[in-house]
Amino acid sequence: MATKSPDVVTYSVKADWDEQSGAEITARCITIRVDLPPEFGGLGQHLTPDELFLGAVSGCLMITFLHFRKVNRLKLRLLQCTVTSRRVQTEEGYRLRDVQATVRIRVDKDQVELGRKCIQLAQDYCPLLADLRSPIKVDVQGQVEEA
Repeated sequence: MATKSPDVVTYSVKADWDEQSGAEITARCITIRVDLPPEFGGLGQHLTPDELFLGAVSGCLMITFLHFRKVNRLKLRLLQCTVTSRRVQTEEGYRLRDVQATVRIRVDKDQVELGRKCIQLAQDYCPLLADLRSPIKVDVQGQVEEA
């Protein structure tokens, strides 16, 4: 019997400054580090937030593909997802432009069309891609404390 997916899932992360040019980001007791690239005055010792963002898109495409692979019983030999973009100076500041994603798979000859179908389904149903195609309201609040 299949379990019902929840109507709402809430996510929360916390970032703490590393006292250099980056941060430690923690969610569910899992910590990753990010850093500014040298081009922007950082040390470049860890992934940049941009790389982490593109990684999130890549990971979302991949796990969405894996869902449809399982549902369609696609026998998979290889799965890679590459996402690239450029950060461009605009009048409004630096903006990501031209996000390109490539999902590469290797399947048996008799499953090529099924493989194409699973890639298309991943593209159509990846939640992060859907989020990027629609406006997301972001509310930032500041809090200042005295030392």
